[in-house]
Amino acid sequence: MIMNDDMLKLPRIFCDNVKGGFSKEYFVLGLFSGLDVEMYALTPAHTKRLVICMTAQVKAYEAQFGEIDANLLKPTISPIQFTDPSQNSSDDKSNKSKE
Repeated sequence: MIMNDDMLKLPRIFCDNVKGGFSKEYFVLGLFSGLDVEMYALTPAHTKRLVICMTAQVKAYEAQFGEIDANLLKPTISPIQFTDPSQNSSDDKSNKSKE
């Protein structure tokens, strides 16, 4: 089991988008960070445990800080990304490599 002190030592990645899906056998969760994505497959039981855990976390967060605006159409600005990946073009990448 990971202890609280150990959690502080783990690497952190800002997740700016989440997508999910399911089949009869498993749920798929995609966590996006800019142009990178980590995909996870979870059993239905593990997915339900995740939902229970996150529901408790959201409830505690909202009790302390107020209701979360979870508008699915509102873009999230990453505090650790330097640019908005949707604004990047192949021209931008080629210009950066020439500098």
